[in-house]
Amino acid sequence: LRSLLTVCIQVFDPSFSVSPNPKEIFCGDLVYLRCENTPSGSTVKWYFNGKLNTTISEPFKIAVAHPEHTGDYECEVNQEKSDPFTITVLEYMPTAALTIKTGHPVMQQGASVILNLHNDDGLVGWNCWVYRGDKIKRIKLKNATEMSFDFQPNKLNVAETIFWCSNTDTRSNQVTVRTTGKQVSLEMYPLPAVVGESLTLRCLVWGTDKISNSVFYKGNQRLSEASNVNYKIPAVTEAERGSYKCDATFTYDGHTSSTPYHVVSDVQDLPVQGMHTNPTLQCIFSHCSFSSASCQGVMLHVMCAVSLSDEHQTSYTLLIVICLLVILLVVAVLIYKKYRRRNAAGQ
Repeated sequence: LRSLLTVCIQVFDPSFSVSPNPKEIFCGDLVYLRCENTPSGSTVKWYFNGKLNTTISEPFKIAVAHPEHTGDYECEVNQEKSDPFTITVLEYMPTAALTIKTGHPVMQQGASVILNLHNDDGLVGWNCWVYRGDKIKRIKLKNATEMSFDFQPNKLNVAETIFWCSNTDTRSNQVTVRTTGKQVSLEMYPLPAVVGESLTLRCLVWGTDKISNSVFYKGNQRLSEASNVNYKIPAVTEAERGSYKCDATFTYDGHTSSTPYHVVSDVQDLPVQGMHTNPTLQCIFSHCSFSSASCQGVMLHVMCAVSLSDEHQTSYTLLIVICLLVILLVVAVLIYKKYRRRNAAGQ
């Protein structure tokens, strides 16, 4: 009997898997770590850089990947450990951008969103993917040849859906859309917030704008309470990274009940992306041909660490325009000096 038990234990040799994107993990990605080839119902322990993690669950969820998550992971079942698996979280965002054009990061079940994929090098050879319930399916992009393309995936019928797009060389950022049965949701920009930039969180109520009071929380800490449905962070820092929710008091038009509704939203995680302008981060802006180091820094910053909201795009566009004007001024000065030397030589 003892030998039989030994054989059974040896059969279950834990192995490691990463989903949905095991090849490249960018800042802000949602990552699931799974301990494969283990007995059903077993308790799984997780180790990070050799230290036991307090999380005892399967799968292990990294809600918002950050460079601090880079390291070696192991899982343990019945005192049997998997081989160490190294995860590297890249400190920059991919150059191709996937965003929500219509809809929100949290939608009601059965609703749908419209996504936009943008890539400066065009979209020939690109496909998009959807991760639902441990399964990955392809979304074919028909006639997507320009730099930008809109598409509408199937209705949202599960609690969490992850979208991304890729070609043979690289991929876009992830977009995670969750569903809720609640009337209230917390709206925030789905890509990582940028250090130093402003960010607005909004408490939304489906079907009405008659919100008399809203309270915002980070974890269990109350941030603000007001009739305003927005909570603005003037300048994001790393300290803003965390989980947020809002509590709304509201009424509906036409309802005779004098008692207002009071609902707390589901929790959402806020990722924060550091401001990186260092070219050694391997971020590539393929069309940057300026010789000015400062202009290259601006371009790299736009591609590596910028939230793609209209507010942020405007400020960075202004920086680029100023940079171009500086280059034109330098060129004009050089031409003027050359002209003066030629005239001096002729005299």
